[in-house]
Amino acid sequence: MPRDRSGPMPERFALRGVFDPLPTSPVERIRATLDLIELHTRNFPGEDQRFAHLAALGELRRVLGPAVTALENRLAADAFAHGATMADLANAAGMSGQGARDRWAALAGSHYVVVISRRDRQYKTREGDPLERVGEIGGADQYDADRGVWRVGVNVRAAARHAVIAVDRSVRRVYEIDPDGWEPNPDNPREWRFRAVGDRELSPELVDELHAAGELPYRIGSHCPTKAGGAYRPERFWPQRERAERFIEHASSAPLGVLPPELTDDPTTGEQP
Repeated sequence: MPRDRSGPMPERFALRGVFDPLPTSPVERIRATLDLIELHTRNFPGEDQRFAHLAALGELRRVLGPAVTALENRLAADAFAHGATMADLANAAGMSGQGARDRWAALAGSHYVVVISRRDRQYKTREGDPLERVGEIGGADQYDADRGVWRVGVNVRAAARHAVIAVDRSVRRVYEIDPDGWEPNPDNPREWRFRAVGDRELSPELVDELHAAGELPYRIGSHCPTKAGGAYRPERFWPQRERAERFIEHASSAPLGVLPPELTDDPTTGEQP
């Protein structure tokens, strides 16, 4: 008689608790899950492998789903920060324009800060650069060394209000960006140089006020590590005032005790690819 396969999953195939000690990193966890199934198949060649593989399928789905979603959101934010439109995101993700706007609507309402992070040293400039030195050169030329040129996307140029200079993982200077003062690099149209209001950095006291008001994600001395991809990165954040307004707006229509999930998310960092 054919074996009855409609009954409950046998205990030995359920793999209950087996996935718990596996690595938390999605990539490592996927590899460990596949290795576990290969080991199980080798050790129990005569058994029905159906349930073991179904258990692994469910585990991979549980791990892959959030990991892929988080990676897609990060890449979308990075692409948008460097000039991509919602239509670009929709085409790349294989979804409708409305679907992209629904999923990534927060990108259009967030603010950006230009972050330049470097070591406390001087660097030789590349050929054709009008500056003789860049990096932490000090003196009157420090402002020009700070302001560029950098590959700043159109959305960041339109929205960024401040440029933050971090040295050895600590914020050292902050500039208020003149929105009409962006200057393109004549030798490379993808590179831009910002101009600061008054051509000078902000005082530490004013930076503290802006940080306290939620208009800046950093203050002088804040921890600001270098991210992958180079000295420049656009960083996306929600001003505190706007987050409060959005909370009130959503809370008025949401069921009692339900906090809109997008308001609990950490600020997103877009890294220069």
